[in-house]
Amino acid sequence: GLTSKAMQEMCGIDQPIAGVVLDGVVAKSGVEISLSDHGRIGIEFESAVRLGADLDATVSRDDVASAVDGVCASFELIDDRNADYATLDLRTVLADNSWNAGVVLSEFVPSPADLASVIGTVALNGAEVDSGPGSAALGHPYEPIRWLADHLSARGGKLRAGEIVMTGSLVKTLFPSAGDRFDFSVPGIGDVSVHFAE
Repeated sequence: GLTSKAMQEMCGIDQPIAGVVLDGVVAKSGVEISLSDHGRIGIEFESAVRLGADLDATVSRDDVASAVDGVCASFELIDDRNADYATLDLRTVLADNSWNAGVVLSEFVPSPADLASVIGTVALNGAEVDSGPGSAALGHPYEPIRWLADHLSARGGKLRAGEIVMTGSLVKTLFPSAGDRFDFSVPGIGDVSVHFAE
């Protein structure tokens, strides 16, 4: 998370962060999410990758490209528990698993040749509200994966084949109301939608 300048400025944190996405909170496009099941849900707009090979520390972007066996359009759902963004403490965000409350994924497809140049478009109830390029994520969506591989290696871990990695929101977090439908479209990658109920 926090791989784009927009997100770092919103949160007042000048570096990427990481959390764990558990199997039980992974959903497919079209899912309905109940707001009452959470404190305060935010929605972020990302590309996600699925790895076909393990990745350890000090990998190149070409190594990442070789390890990725699919990409998709995705939402990350966060639960910020009504945090005050003017006074965020990095340690408390990390202690709360970087606020991850789930992910919503489109179908995985082969990665386009120029993943950094694709423009993801956000629509709320059918109206476009924001957009951002793949390059918003540390310059290229594979850079957060390189960062995460190093981050995990320093702690005795590594990225493993079959894992899904979220690469960070291309635009600022939005906060849904009951009845809202969000669509996120990334040309050459896919379309993903989510509906929010009370």
